[in-house]
Amino acid sequence: MATETAAPQATYDEWRTRRWTVTGRVVVLLWLVAAVAILLAGEHRSDLGSLHGGLADGSVTEVRITGLPEGGLENGHSTVRLTWESRFVHRYTEILVVSSRRTDAGTTNPDHLLVVVGDPVVTLQEIQPDVVIVRDEYRSGTSWEAAGWTLRGTPGSAVAVLWLATLFTLLGGPQPWRATRWAWFWIMLASPLLGAAAYALLGGPLVAGRPSASARRLTGGWAFLVGALLLGGYSGT
Repeated sequence: MATETAAPQATYDEWRTRRWTVTGRVVVLLWLVAAVAILLAGEHRSDLGSLHGGLADGSVTEVRITGLPEGGLENGHSTVRLTWESRFVHRYTEILVVSSRRTDAGTTNPDHLLVVVGDPVVTLQEIQPDVVIVRDEYRSGTSWEAAGWTLRGTPGSAVAVLWLATLFTLLGGPQPWRATRWAWFWIMLASPLLGAAAYALLGGPLVAGRPSASARRLTGGWAFLVGALLLGGYSGT
């Protein structure tokens, strides 16, 4: 007598419940909004060489300077922030300006900034005489920094809150896909911006499909090692 084989039952996945499906999609939507805000209002870390190159090829026409008195420093040193726009992205770099070589010899530089002797505006105007120099004052308030991007004021605070909300979703939500909780935690710690966005997209039923039940997940130990390498490489740049 023929026997019927029961169809295999699908593994229960809490991510498929309405509560977590809606939560996950909201988190993804907020990260898409955050990405647009970062591109429009954020500043990406660059270097003085890139600024000089932009001035030389004409792609940079205005430079905003913070922390440098008009006419340069008469004596002493100052951390100076240079901000400019290149290829539709706001960029910035910080340098340590000293009044003389003698001052440079006795100046501490804990952030290992590039040291420039004398007024850097002179060099900028030599490269591009028509460059517009705008003097700015330091802006107070909170800021958010990750992956070389800085977002100041309310948008920066909002992104920081979104990152915390994503972390709470990881800790309090269903078991994530493709990696364990600890693995996603180390990924988000190593790269807060890309890590949180990757978890939002790949950790649950959002853009990518559900992995098979037999698929291996990245464990916390491997993720910690990868994160340590990423952090070490980033801090050395």
